[in-house]
Amino acid sequence: MSLAVKEPENALTIRTGYYQVCDDGAITMVAKVGFGLTACMYDPFAGVGGMTYFLLPGTADDDAACRFGVQRMELLVNSLLRIGGRRERLVVRLFGGATLERDGINYGEQNAKFAETFVDAEGMTQASGLLRPKQPIWLEFRPTIGKPKTVLLPDEAAEIFDMELMAMSRPAPVDEDEGDLELF
Repeated sequence: MSLAVKEPENALTIRTGYYQVCDDGAITMVAKVGFGLTACMYDPFAGVGGMTYFLLPGTADDDAACRFGVQRMELLVNSLLRIGGRRERLVVRLFGGATLERDGINYGEQNAKFAETFVDAEGMTQASGLLRPKQPIWLEFRPTIGKPKTVLLPDEAAEIFDMELMAMSRPAPVDEDEGDLELF
């Protein structure tokens, strides 16, 4: 971890391919994000929130990659609804999408483009985040109040990008509730 970052007390680390929701005001969700994408959602009235961290397994123009992204976002939404959130009140903050170009594909741009398109298509309220940063970031998110904090991590860029590239080559984790996915 960078010297500029001190992990908060009661931190819950979200890794690539996973999501978590919470209604505990003492919890802070954290992630190191490079070209991947984190969507932080919260219902300011219910005091619930969560984070998903994913990488599209292709381009934003690829139907299979988009289905994967939609699934990751909807899993987060449905989990928030189960703990008291209301879809029409959800506020979304998007983070990540740093530039990493390989084989003619800018992976960060693809992830950012997908997330913006999803939020717009779903008519969700988008609050400020940090999309397309110049370097990877350290993200802290207080899910019950929707408060983010970011720190640029230029010294850890290679390590974070390598971690995300390795995660892209693994299958997505299976969630025990994935059979309950509801699309609206």
